[in-house]
Amino acid sequence: MNKIFEPFIRRARTLPRTQLLISLALFDNACDQDGYIWVSDNELAEKTGSTIPYIRECMKKMIRDGILSRHPHFGNLVRFTYIPLSVQYERGNHYCKTYKIFYTPNFRKLPVNAMRILIEALFELSKTGQTVVTLPESRFHSRSGLSVLTLDRNASFEQLLTAIQTHCGEFVSLQRLFKQNPYTRKQDPYIQFIFSAAALQADSYVKEQLLLESQFRLEGLHDFANNVENLIAILKEQKARFASAERIMETNLPTLVLRQREYFTEWSRRVLRHAFNEALRRFMSMLTKNHELNLSTPDQVQAYFSSVYQDSLREQLQIITKDYYARHSIISMMTEIPEQLSGAGHHNLYSKFAQQLSHNGFRPYTKDEASQEVGLLASLTMLLEEMLTAWVRSRLGKDSEGKSKLRSRFSSKEEASEFVKKLCEKEVSAYKELAVGCKGLIATSATALFSGIQNKVIDLRDHAIQDIEILYSKTA
Repeated sequence: MNKIFEPFIRRARTLPRTQLLISLALFDNACDQDGYIWVSDNELAEKTGSTIPYIRECMKKMIRDGILSRHPHFGNLVRFTYIPLSVQYERGNHYCKTYKIFYTPNFRKLPVNAMRILIEALFELSKTGQTVVTLPESRFHSRSGLSVLTLDRNASFEQLLTAIQTHCGEFVSLQRLFKQNPYTRKQDPYIQFIFSAAALQADSYVKEQLLLESQFRLEGLHDFANNVENLIAILKEQKARFASAERIMETNLPTLVLRQREYFTEWSRRVLRHAFNEALRRFMSMLTKNHELNLSTPDQVQAYFSSVYQDSLREQLQIITKDYYARHSIISMMTEIPEQLSGAGHHNLYSKFAQQLSHNGFRPYTKDEASQEVGLLASLTMLLEEMLTAWVRSRLGKDSEGKSKLRSRFSSKEEASEFVKKLCEKEVSAYKELAVGCKGLIATSATALFSGIQNKVIDLRDHAIQDIEILYSKTA
């Protein structure tokens, strides 16, 4: 289920009616781990009761206003720009669930301020978990410093409450209460919202699966999209990679302080997600061009996509390695600026290096901040290196029951040995190509890194060949 995060709740207090309905519809749609949501003009028009041309006009305005941004590769994916992505944000901050009431025809009949009142009430419900929500009436009036809506204390507010009761009475009933103010001793008015079970129903579809399905359909791969097991196979591979990253971070990165860990977690998730998107794009391209590709079972789909994902992660490692060594070199030069230079000369030279960091997309400008970031880049390089070798190890290792994967897949020693040699040869060749792609000052350091990974793969190959000799000799 998607979550309507608190920044949107605040933004909803000023959004125009159709943009508010579009936003709610997007929150209810399929969403990936980076917050990207699949957009269908037809679906949005149906959910909001608007025309397709007007929906497109509103979407363009929301993008111009910085409310939404489009995916760099998939034009039908958008995300809310002001909503953070990190796991820590989801765990530590409030959100409103995408309740059924938001997507009913009667909700669309409400005046926009009545919609905002209900959104505020359901936001409180999500925080407390109680079906009865009591809010001070002053919360909705412009005269209050804590007001969320610019409503006057007149008949218009009563009309809004009446509209909610009239159109959404199936989901919520309203009562007027009075409570004594401990400071003024006066009886202040409150509105009590009593929500029914019907209002709290939420969409139970697997939304990541729906997003994936929509992407395959956009590429014309309808047969593949119609096979739910194929989609689940791809999502299983994605989740396995993210789980692998989490295990490696817990084991190998215990020294990161909390602030660095949160930043690093978000950073690494973005890299993994980018690699997944690139792998998905290539996978769909292969399905489109190669009609003889034999992927008749979900296991074959997952195995093939896993190999494509491995290639994509390997390329991410090369990009990050280049950045790491380039920035490390610049910081080293900043450290070695001769102290005997005059104050102005030292400042100018230091500023020149800092500007280079900025041009490379490097956020900090001070040496200390830059050094911390380079340390995190080194950790990210290590994470990807461990993930890539863990993938090879998993292909050659044992299953969940402790049985050899090779023994269960291949009937003969020769077949198993050939598989191991081809798999590891492909990996070693790929790292050699990555090393060739690194030029200039970073070439030596990058080559050493990729050579180290090659040696790990070769060790895995040799151990696997030895295990094959033992396994098959027992059954000979």
